[in-house]
Amino acid sequence: MKKSLLATAIALSVASVAAQATSIGFIGELTNSTCTVDVNGAQDLIIILPTTPVTQLATQGSSAGKKDFTVNVKNCETGATPKVRFVSAYVSAQGNLVDFLRPTNPVKLQLLNTDSSAMSLAVGTGAISNGLSATGTGTFAGTYGVRYYAEAAGASAGAIFGNVQYALTYL
Repeated sequence: MKKSLLATAIALSVASVAAQATSIGFIGELTNSTCTVDVNGAQDLIIILPTTPVTQLATQGSSAGKKDFTVNVKNCETGATPKVRFVSAYVSAQGNLVDFLRPTNPVKLQLLNTDSSAMSLAVGTGAISNGLSATGTGTFAGTYGVRYYAEAAGASAGAIFGNVQYALTYL
């Protein structure tokens, strides 16, 4: 009887896992050209935004605390036209980075293109920026930004942490 109950419980657990709708997406790119890339001279880094009073983010749509960062691309083959792809799994419905520490926080982190326009990091596709400018033979650079952005009123004091991955695309 105990073995029968255990077998039934295992079968129900396996069936419930199999019934969940899940997926894994893969994206790749084949190219004749590869370049090396860094952000502010490093592969991985944390960009520290300025400490900002919540009063500057009191109303929906307000922004403050912009911090620039530079993507440098080097060692490209002649004719390469790299672009930067930014992606994150932690994105709001409006395309901004969600605060890991307080996911319901109305203040998000908003990435900015090289022309300071807001970048939407739509889940699944991310954002591809054409903002790199040639700085020499086989080298490119683009200065992007990140800022606090109030998607709704009600900003409260506290730390904010978001994360984005970046890669080069040649398409």
